[in-house]
Amino acid sequence: TAHCADPPSFSTALELAMVAHERVVICLVAIATAIKHGEHTSGDPGVKEIAGCVGKSSIGAVGKPMLLSAYDGNAHVAAKFSPDGRLFLIVDFEKPTTTMRLFETQTRKMISAISMTDLVASAEWSPDSKHVVTAHPFSYLGSVKVWNMAESKDTATFDHIYDEGGCYSASFSPEGTHIVADSEEGARVWEVETGRQICALPHKMPVQSLEFSPNGALILTKTAGRVTVWERQTCQRFRVLETGLIRSAVFAPESTQVLTANLGETASVWDIEAGTLLLTLHLHAKDLGSAAIWRSQDARRILTSSRDGTAKLWDFASGTVLLTINNHAQLMSAVMSPNGTQVLTTSWI
Repeated sequence: TAHCADPPSFSTALELAMVAHERVVICLVAIATAIKHGEHTSGDPGVKEIAGCVGKSSIGAVGKPMLLSAYDGNAHVAAKFSPDGRLFLIVDFEKPTTTMRLFETQTRKMISAISMTDLVASAEWSPDSKHVVTAHPFSYLGSVKVWNMAESKDTATFDHIYDEGGCYSASFSPEGTHIVADSEEGARVWEVETGRQICALPHKMPVQSLEFSPNGALILTKTAGRVTVWERQTCQRFRVLETGLIRSAVFAPESTQVLTANLGETASVWDIEAGTLLLTLHLHAKDLGSAAIWRSQDARRILTSSRDGTAKLWDFASGTVLLTINNHAQLMSAVMSPNGTQVLTTSWI
């Protein structure tokens, strides 16, 4: 059985590459409208049904999960819906090749694949769903690349991020004009069109993940035991959250709070302005793999994944479970589609 290092390693991609002894299973689960048995064409690339992923819901019918890819010994890097929901991206690594596969969400057909010799540590969509930014930890200059997904080619490369080593995390700003990426001394903000460096965000510890706030005014960086929130306009520290060791940290949709997936079975919500812990949620029987907040009209939901083999959708206000997707082995991640009708999960089996 594959086990991830605890506490989490510097790079999720490297961690998975080292422990990829069994299959990585990626399931697309319909949670609002059923995906009926046999709906897909059996000849679709990489698309099969699997009885090993089973969805159960306390609020209505859940469609049969679809096994999209099963890679013997491959290391999964990312599984992401595009912001417009029409596409989803799967990135996997099988030495010496990393492959980015693009699927249509509605048909579940693979429409393109980009292969490269560089390892990819992270992959994130641009807000317009046309580009993907990738971070490459083993490139000599630690490059970050921007890809035109319609043409399956890279359109920009940001080098000299590291004197030695590589880059592990990169993300677009909400308007798509800037990129933030980790660097040797912390993190840097870059202008996409010109490739010009805007500013540096200094750290004493390696940055493990980062992102812009949904409103574009703030930047979040995660290091070992700490989350730092920066003012984007001034590139100055706004707040430091002493979170302890955590697996992940993300902004809430309103950009006023941060959600952390903690080591263990809990997730925590932090107030950015006050720098205080608001609440801790006891969510699973075993360690969390990921946690994210998803907003639906006036309601907020928390989507979590865990090594107990389940992904759960929670009502933020009441803390009650709305949906459980179970019968995985060790769940690594779960992401919600933008319209809230599907969940993309990745797990070891």
